[in-house]
Amino acid sequence: SAVGQTDARISATWQVQKYDISATLPQSEAERNLVVKAKIDVKNVSAQLASTLTLRIGSSAEITGVNINGAIVDFTKGEEKINSATSLQRIVLRIPSVQPGAAVSVTVDYKFNVKENSGLNAISPVGSQFLPTSFWYPTPNSWYFARGADFAPVRLQVQGGGQTIVASGTESGGAFDQKLSGQPFFVSGSWDAVTAGGITVMIPKGAGA
Repeated sequence: SAVGQTDARISATWQVQKYDISATLPQSEAERNLVVKAKIDVKNVSAQLASTLTLRIGSSAEITGVNINGAIVDFTKGEEKINSATSLQRIVLRIPSVQPGAAVSVTVDYKFNVKENSGLNAISPVGSQFLPTSFWYPTPNSWYFARGADFAPVRLQVQGGGQTIVASGTESGGAFDQKLSGQPFFVSGSWDAVTAGGITVMIPKGAGA
């Protein structure tokens, strides 16, 4: 015999198929914005037509434009309260109906402001970093969703203003391609590369033994 129960968790409507993100770090110390163009391929994984797409991103993001499959679309913004200390920004798009199993590409242009540096996101002349839980990129299913956050292959290109960029995946032509499912992140800095036993380690430039 077996015992079972109905899974009452809310099911996902959209699933990310790929992230393709281009970001530019500020060129001056006074500037505190990461300028980003994020293209996200999403698939309707529900059993019904989908005519609304909601993206989540950090509340400090200033959205300047959104398009679906190359066509500009209007959007509305709202707040998604997680707890007393955390809230996400909701970007709600009304789109032409998408059949179950079909996919669309959404591109979001925005500026992500970093008021204060932390271990999750930081901008400085000596190094910067943007980790997934700083909510620096848009995605349909948030990190607090009952079914879990979105994971997908990632292509990431960052203009670093003279800093060296490190991210997950294989680097080619200044872009990192991660073919396994993951979440976008990068760190940058002024480093020397030291290779030993086939492993390359980045250390602060000018550091001693």
